[in-house]
Amino acid sequence: MDNNYVENTRKVAVLRANGIGDLIVTLPAIDALKETYPEAEIVLFGKEWQAAFLTPYRTHIDRVIVLPKSFFLSKEVYIDSYDQEMEVFFTKMKQEKFDIAIHFHGEDIFSNIFLSHLGAKVTVGHQHKKARALDRMASYFYYQPEVFRYLELVKTVAANTVNIEPKISVNQDEIDTAKQILKKYNIHTPFIILHPGSSDYRRQWPVSKFAEVAKYYIRKGMDIVITGTSEEETLLESLNEQIDDPLACILRELDLSVLAALMTLSILFISNDTGPLHLARAVNCRTVGVFWGPNILNWGPLFREQHGLAISWRLVCPMCGTIPATPYPFEPKSPECSHFFSFVENITVEEVIGEAERVLK
Repeated sequence: MDNNYVENTRKVAVLRANGIGDLIVTLPAIDALKETYPEAEIVLFGKEWQAAFLTPYRTHIDRVIVLPKSFFLSKEVYIDSYDQEMEVFFTKMKQEKFDIAIHFHGEDIFSNIFLSHLGAKVTVGHQHKKARALDRMASYFYYQPEVFRYLELVKTVAANTVNIEPKISVNQDEIDTAKQILKKYNIHTPFIILHPGSSDYRRQWPVSKFAEVAKYYIRKGMDIVITGTSEEETLLESLNEQIDDPLACILRELDLSVLAALMTLSILFISNDTGPLHLARAVNCRTVGVFWGPNILNWGPLFREQHGLAISWRLVCPMCGTIPATPYPFEPKSPECSHFFSFVENITVEEVIGEAERVLK
């Protein structure tokens, strides 16, 4: 038995309260925890969307506890004391009697503080010279595949798995709902999904180039589905107008579970480097991702047979000469370079289609 194994583990708390891509890269580590401690309940501290999406069959996460809103306010200022809402929350959480509490927030001072208030037998996280020490810690290096970062971290509690690709399950009801949507909007198979948005304009491929890709596949007899959020409405409308074909259709504000099911029915998902791209990979959909070079090290696919990459190696901002890759790409946005400029606009339509044709065979 590994000396790091935590005996009599019945309940494991995991903190990962952010976006869909951030969650998905932790799933192999969560699988490792479940495989190593099969009798333990895996409880995620997260957001409301995670509670809605992570039904028991979806992953090895058994339950989601939605964090109080004041958790996120406190996190911004790294305080070591809490308002009444958080005090009540911690009192309740101590009654859960967690055996292991682990956070997947990297070098995060507040997450170490948070774990220390849960009363768990063993706390786990990454080392940070300014953060409170936890019982088990791993070194933090930014430029590392995110999946491997968290697999390395859970080894501190003897958790291992051979399944290193993130997996998300969808059920038949969700697939049936997706099929009903396709029928409602007169979308035929085969169809390709285009996701033109991203959380940062600097890694957003031009809409005009997405439109050219769409026209290419429409000429080959395929329908086009455009997806995005309400905040991206202008972007979605612009893409649809530039395609200007009845075989293209916008599906707005899809429920995340239905989007995942829709991905399983499509033949290809083409997207900027953003959360839904990770979801597509996790449901075993073929993908082509548009990436700024440095981001591939952390967020690129682990395997390439079904997943294409169109890569921009333009490193220097043309407006100020800064290379915004220290300490990590684009975040935090520095005063030196937060210019409204796409670092991936130089990727050609031919590159994206070339990768699409490769993965489609």
